[in-house]
Amino acid sequence: MYKIIGFVMGVMAPVVKFAQVSLPSGPQNAFSILATGQSLMNIIIKVLIGFAMVMIIIGVVKFIMAGSSGSEEAKDKAKGTILYGVLGLFIIVTMWSLVGIVRRTLGTNTDEKFPLPCVPGYAQGC
Repeated sequence: MYKIIGFVMGVMAPVVKFAQVSLPSGPQNAFSILATGQSLMNIIIKVLIGFAMVMIIIGVVKFIMAGSSGSEEAKDKAKGTILYGVLGLFIIVTMWSLVGIVRRTLGTNTDEKFPLPCVPGYAQGC
């Protein structure tokens, strides 16, 4: 039992420690920590989208090169690379859109740091 209590206290100690810290740049609280997390997630999402696009381009180049050599196995591998790239891009953009929908629904879209996808021709909120 003491091991469990010690583990929980060890995990929760940083949360309590960094709940509010006064730094030279100003007070830090849970909302500023969440904003920092959001900024990091924005960067990660952009990197993942870029990675998916690179995978699609690599797959297309491999497919073109395999077409000239006539190897069916190389064509299948290239098709798989393209499929994984498109599937990854679809999942990333879908999750990004769902986060945007939830933020708009809950009314937490007060800052415009997080660009939300918009439907073309639908001017409300875009």
